[in-house]
Amino acid sequence: ASYASFHALNAKECITRLKNFGINEMDISAIDLIIVQKRWSKIGKENVLERKIVEIAEPVLCEKGIELNYLFEFDFEKNKLLKKNETKRFPSKFLQSFGLKESRTKKELKNRAKFLQKIAAKKPTINEFNELAGEMNYAKN
Repeated sequence: ASYASFHALNAKECITRLKNFGINEMDISAIDLIIVQKRWSKIGKENVLERKIVEIAEPVLCEKGIELNYLFEFDFEKNKLLKKNETKRFPSKFLQSFGLKESRTKKELKNRAKFLQKIAAKKPTINEFNELAGEMNYAKN
């Protein structure tokens, strides 16, 4: 796994900027996800910056070129990240990469979703989250 940081206002601008750098659409389609994080000052509080993920999109190569499939978008009125669409690429790539069967993968994803919901209610710090995640992985092995 690898990741890179890139500055753009949103996923669409990210794709446009990559194209302007001369990166072709076939290479752009190798990107699994574009995650857009924004930061802003909290109203009424001095020197408090808030960071939120506001978009998660996957680039999909089509006959027309690269299109973005928006998986999640931040709803500012509800102050939460909302699911918009199902992934078009992840399941097959995941299965291929790890040599898993679809039924086993679905079961594993359900288990991990339950785990995340359980610890999200506790609102752990990053260190607490890492500890809990390590305990989950240790229990499985």
